[in-house]
Amino acid sequence: MFFPRKLTLWFLTGVLLLSGRSAHAEEAEPTRPFHLVAAAGYYAALGSPAGWGPTLSVDMLPGSFADRYGLRAEWRGYRKLSEGSALVSLLFEAGASRPQLALKLLAEAGLTFDGNPILGGGVEWSFWVFGPVGVSLLTDLQVIVDGVDTRPALSISFGVHIGG
Repeated sequence: MFFPRKLTLWFLTGVLLLSGRSAHAEEAEPTRPFHLVAAAGYYAALGSPAGWGPTLSVDMLPGSFADRYGLRAEWRGYRKLSEGSALVSLLFEAGASRPQLALKLLAEAGLTFDGNPILGGGVEWSFWVFGPVGVSLLTDLQVIVDGVDTRPALSISFGVHIGG
């Protein structure tokens, strides 16, 4: 008589565990939609030879198969339009409280218009004010490789973006 009670207890424990697991599976996160964000703004850099200038960027987060990953293409001008840099970044949407707030981590690589390579990474906070229009703040650290004159550059960008 002792054996069936123990077996019944194990059976009920198994049923409870399996029922909890199936309920959790039904509450899976929905598939992320494709979204494209274009931004224009202004940045200031410490350690860079130019120090400040305009910036334009386009983010593409394909959603579904790429989940939280995406790409960014960015142009940063300096005081003169003939100076600047072009960057390509891998984005990771680390957190989001859609539809108003998003936090992205990025790893970037590119070239200055003089042909010097740039490597870096940063964090971007995006806040949608109304509809598809919002503001963003990007803080990143870059290393500009220029032969023996390799230098770091810490930059802060503020921009207005459209999309979502």
